[in-house]
Amino acid sequence: MMSKLASVLAVLRILAGSAFIFSGVTKLLDDSFLYGGLMHRIYELGTPFPIYQKFLLRFVELHQTAFAAASAAGEITVGLSLVLGLLVSWGTLGGIFLVANFALATCAGSPARLAIHGGVALLLLLLGRMGAGLKWGLDGWLIRHVKDWLVLFPLRLQAPSME
Repeated sequence: MMSKLASVLAVLRILAGSAFIFSGVTKLLDDSFLYGGLMHRIYELGTPFPIYQKFLLRFVELHQTAFAAASAAGEITVGLSLVLGLLVSWGTLGGIFLVANFALATCAGSPARLAIHGGVALLLLLLGRMGAGLKWGLDGWLIRHVKDWLVLFPLRLQAPSME
């Protein structure tokens, strides 16, 4: 039973990672996004929460190119972590951070969109917590060579039993 669950989690991990990589690469290849289009894209997609809007206007707008590049690089890094199954706990936490910031920037007044972002964040948390990188991932190889907690920290301290 656990073997089937581990396989399902591994497939979900790889699919989620592929989506992150695709999104990040798409952003990196879009000059209009990278060079001044970040705020336009945010307002195209939705409305920021009022407290987050102040952050967007006072800081992000002034440094759009850096934030656009960081967003794309972060998505690619999270995606690679998930696809490779390498340090998945940290990768999922990075993904949750990105999804939460994107939700704060685009989901005010849209409960459905907020629910989707919440669902993605919960899926990422589940993948990290359940040790999804152990099956078909480099985390499984790493825990055979170093202590479990060094690989699975901060979401786990031991590898789950796969029996």
